[in-house]
Amino acid sequence: MDTYNGKVKARADIAEALQTPKHTALADGLGLSDEDLEVIKTQGRLAEKADADQRSQLADGDAGITIKAGDIEAVLEGEALVRAKLPAVVGDLERAGNKRLALVLKRLSYDRFRIREIKVPAEAAAPTEAEAAELKTLERVAREDHLSQLSGFAKWVDAVRAPGREPIIAAFETRKTSDEALAKLGADALALSKQGRNVRRAVEATEREQAAVEAQLGRWNASKRLIKLAARQDPDLKNLFADC
Repeated sequence: MDTYNGKVKARADIAEALQTPKHTALADGLGLSDEDLEVIKTQGRLAEKADADQRSQLADGDAGITIKAGDIEAVLEGEALVRAKLPAVVGDLERAGNKRLALVLKRLSYDRFRIREIKVPAEAAAPTEAEAAELKTLERVAREDHLSQLSGFAKWVDAVRAPGREPIIAAFETRKTSDEALAKLGADALALSKQGRNVRRAVEATEREQAAVEAQLGRWNASKRLIKLAARQDPDLKNLFADC
């Protein structure tokens, strides 16, 4: 695997040194291409940055912990159970006289889960400005992946547990889903979505790192003998070349 290391850094350093006014005449006299030196330097720096990005992502929010497929599946199963109860919970709220909260739950849930049985009727009162803004954050997008699904579910849980919506939680508790269970599902969904995104970004950084190291190596192999000749003629370059 092509990964960033001391040699990659040393190659970037000596290429950069050969581009300084002190050494440009020497490099040019040996036939070293400034383009090759630039690629060796630039790709080395890009590999260094990608390596740092990867380490940062893996350290952020315990993203280094392996995400098990079973953990995601458990939360998605919990979401499915909650989703299945929604039409009944809406009906319970309406029969209890909480028609406004029943309408709120319909809006929150239809935009998130697209359950036909709880679609908001066309003649229903328009949502408030605050409710409309909230709905935008919950709307499901086409072909949503598991990480987006988990994040969206976490936002939905926060929405239904917001102050003033306690009767919604009470209705869920009547249907054997406690507030504590909802809160845990939401917290687990949020944690998994964050971990997954950090790991995804770390994987992307790894790919960038490997590509940069490979690009540097190609130019390095083409120029190595000429750079070695330059290093023989200058003690500073010789020290840098020793680490290459």
